Amino acid sequence: MSKQSKGVYMKLWREVGQSFEAVAHGDGEDGSDNNRVISFSEQIEALYLENARLEHDISRWRHKAEVAEREYSELLYSYHKLQSQHTKMVDITSKYKSTAMRTLTEAYRMLEEFDSAEVELQIVAQTHE
Repeated sequence: MSKQSKGVYMKLWREVGQSFEAVAHGDGEDGSDNNRVISFSEQIEALYLENARLEHDISRWRHKAEVAEREYSELLYSYHKLQSQHTKMVDITSKYKSTAMRTLTEAYRMLEEFDSAEVELQIVAQTHE
């Protein structure tokens, strides 16, 4: 090997992967590129594109998750607020029911007294006739 050929080989060795790369020759039986082997640069470019797409998808899903978490927090707050209002309404309804029952009991007792007094008045009226 001559000094000149060594220099060329050394330059080739230094430049592989930087300014050029070796790729396998794809021979399709029909002369097409169906069996074409893509170069490392093309593979890297494809991976960069896929990575960018995946990062975009992750960002979109992260945003959707944040929106869902906010909506969940708002719904949970509304639920607790409604639950508190429901408890208060049950207490108020219970108090009104209790008051209504006492009032009805008292009214019934008074009606019985009036009926009793009316009977007594009728008896007194009959005895004075």
